[in-house]
Amino acid sequence: DTVSVLLQYPGGVHGSFTCSISSNLPNTAYVSGTKGMAQIQKLWAPTELVVNGERKEFPPPVLGKDYNFVNGSCMLYEANHVRECLRKGLKESPVVPLAESELLAEILEEARKAIGVTFPQDKR
Repeated sequence: DTVSVLLQYPGGVHGSFTCSISSNLPNTAYVSGTKGMAQIQKLWAPTELVVNGERKEFPPPVLGKDYNFVNGSCMLYEANHVRECLRKGLKESPVVPLAESELLAEILEEARKAIGVTFPQDKR
């Protein structure tokens, strides 16, 4: 119900994440590098970004509708981007290309298998 994953990328870059369905985690992302650190609160629907101590707010759009999740309207940016790509006849996003989505899926699959989570289709 809780897992921590350590990632190693080329060039000595490391990453880690922890997720849980039973523990109340902070839902915060940190990115550290040679030029400082960025912090994203409420990762699934962020409304602010802190870079080297400087806070920038990005309030969610108010659409006059109720949503099942707090700041659920923030997904409208992704939906609008998909719509824009489709209208341009693009088969993939220039912002998040298919290869990047596939890489993320592969990483998550490897982590899933490493912790022993299986699905019926794994046995096929």
